[in-house]
Amino acid sequence: MKKFKKIMATGVTLLAASMLVACGSSNSSSSSSSSSKSSSGSAKTTKVDFKSKTKTGNSTGGTLNVATVSATPFTAVWLPELQSSAVDSEVVQNWASEYMIKTDENFNFVDGGAVDLKLDNKAKTATMKINPKVKWSDGQKMVAKDLEYPYEILASKDTASERYNEQFENIEGMKEFHEGTAKTISGITYPNGEDGDSIVIHFKEMKVGMDVSGNGWFWENAEPYHYLKDVELKDLKASKKCNTDPVFFGPYKIKHVVSGQSVTFEPNEYYYQGKPRLKSLTVTVVSPATQEQQIKAHKYDLIKVRASIWDNVKKTSGYDFLGVKPMQYSYLGFKVGKFDKDTGKNVQDPNAKMGNEKLRQAIGYAMNVDQVVDKFGHGVGYRDTTLIPESFPEYHDKDAKGYPYQADKAKKLLDEAGYKMGKDGYRTDPDGKPFTITLMSMSSDNDQQTIVNNYIQKWKDVGLKVQLLNGKLTDFNSFYDNLKKDVKGVDMFMAAWGLASEPSRAANMWAEGNPSNYARFNSSKNNELIKDIQSQKAVNDHKYFVDSLIKWQDNMNKEAYVIPTNRSYIITAASDKVENYAVAPLGWMQTNQYYKIGIKK
Repeated sequence: MKKFKKIMATGVTLLAASMLVACGSSNSSSSSSSSSKSSSGSAKTTKVDFKSKTKTGNSTGGTLNVATVSATPFTAVWLPELQSSAVDSEVVQNWASEYMIKTDENFNFVDGGAVDLKLDNKAKTATMKINPKVKWSDGQKMVAKDLEYPYEILASKDTASERYNEQFENIEGMKEFHEGTAKTISGITYPNGEDGDSIVIHFKEMKVGMDVSGNGWFWENAEPYHYLKDVELKDLKASKKCNTDPVFFGPYKIKHVVSGQSVTFEPNEYYYQGKPRLKSLTVTVVSPATQEQQIKAHKYDLIKVRASIWDNVKKTSGYDFLGVKPMQYSYLGFKVGKFDKDTGKNVQDPNAKMGNEKLRQAIGYAMNVDQVVDKFGHGVGYRDTTLIPESFPEYHDKDAKGYPYQADKAKKLLDEAGYKMGKDGYRTDPDGKPFTITLMSMSSDNDQQTIVNNYIQKWKDVGLKVQLLNGKLTDFNSFYDNLKKDVKGVDMFMAAWGLASEPSRAANMWAEGNPSNYARFNSSKNNELIKDIQSQKAVNDHKYFVDSLIKWQDNMNKEAYVIPTNRSYIITAASDKVENYAVAPLGWMQTNQYYKIGIKK
């Protein structure tokens, strides 16, 4: 399952900080170039060639220093079932916490990982069988119960996991377990017992994309039941076994944690694919404010490069710059409701301040995204037009125009919606009352304040009074905490999202039962289109599936509860001493390959 980074993918939902330029389509070749779109929709291309992998080699030993760029520290929640922070996921993902089913370069499941998968459409089952070589980092063999236990963690109301959503209720008995009317999940069975080598998951229906990682219909991580069973689920997230002394089956295990700052790993001697090449590695959280200096000082062997500093570091010697357009996007979201934990649904407020469709559309047309990208994108970003990126060329709506800057159109929409211009230069609401919109935007880099101020001015130009929440940018942890808790006073917000590697997940992100639908909208048309995407007809008719995704994108642009703004390359500076490292559309190389990474001494 491929998610988080920023953001996490259901299995790990890639939450990402609000960035100047988010991310775009994948490129499977060894080099690629960036392009941006002007407001007229014509292509404006700036040639930037990137490698996608470092040199190969056989070096062993040595220490790898990795930077995770974040304005806030990690929270040390290492179990993916309980994570809500992109930073936590990035620190351990693939180094220690590994996806258990192997994939090819297109994220299709293949045999040869820690667990093999067999789908049976007729029987409506998924059989997962453990590789007999797989052991946990404490030496215990992985058993069938370890594959089932994550579902208990996800579904228990004692954990209040944000990763649980209605998709899991396609598993027989999952809803009953979640609601507390059943003590076990009837749809997960053990052919050879809990200490055996396999489980069978029984589904109510087979769904589109079940053969692709990140599909969200089942979990792709295992957890060590023998190690965690003595911890009550309500205490698991805050326990030492989750925070400081976790057990993994990936190539490395945690040796030392400096709270919020760094994690040092050592090889997992029981790793099923063989001995990892590195003697040790340390992952350190680095502030965006010091990122440029850290690169120029060659302090880290692997470190991400923000678009805003690209021009300043691109000629730094001693690094290979690797680049991909990952499956992420930045967006402007409008708060129109709350999430009801009892029903597991987003409940839209019919009287929400941002409930007027023409108001939302006008706000989108008033944003000069192309100009912002031209000034701050450094040749590696472009305005976005839809919520499914070019990373999915078959499913991306190539005809979508999105919201190019059209101030006159914005004014006309506001006039039609009854927002009249007052003597002070600002519009009143349709009832003639003063109208102020509160925006929440995340603190990220030095450009973010300038960008937000620019948009506030552009909204003022069409008569809308917009102010920042508490008069300033919001830090990462508070930002997502405010969204999750539906804190009052937030009318719209600028955020980013990392997509899963299965395209229908892009739509389910905004489903009525998804707690990560932070806009909290619940429209009948959106629900209808998502049902079409997930229907049996879509399973059996690929063209219908594609057409349903195109229709969904078109409707999302029309209803404008969420407006995509921009994407950009994710760039990684890799020391020229690093061997066997590569980047992929999700921002990291294929899982199950990290044990091969080495560094010349």
